[in-house]
Amino acid sequence: MVELYRRSYAENAKIGFPSSILDCDEGTIEQWIRNRTVFVATHDEEFIGAVQLIPRPEWELPEIGRLAVNPDWQEQGIGRTLLESAEEHVKSEGWGTVRLRTLSDHPFLEDWYRRCGYERVGVQRLDNRPYDAPILEKKL
Repeated sequence: MVELYRRSYAENAKIGFPSSILDCDEGTIEQWIRNRTVFVATHDEEFIGAVQLIPRPEWELPEIGRLAVNPDWQEQGIGRTLLESAEEHVKSEGWGTVRLRTLSDHPFLEDWYRRCGYERVGVQRLDNRPYDAPILEKKL
């Protein structure tokens, strides 16, 4: 999964959205798997997509995050399928709403999430990044 995350997030870095995920390693991935619910998409035993449910006790809502799709597999519905799988899991756990963050001024991400049923409810200011993180929610 290291290669999946590095390749996916490198595309965002190229257009001005750097991320610490570019420095992830096997230890990072193992920690995510231990501490989060991770959904993956594979093809011929290769990871081609992933998304996580990230514990955020301060939000009192589950957060979907770290959505990644191999650039060679984008625009084939994999991201939407992963997102829907995470949403279904959240709903099965009794939650009526889910939250995520995206990148301000990204050329398509916020619009894509809106098409998936999310609405902006706020913005998180990021002091260490050249962009902010719109906070989006979806009623399940």
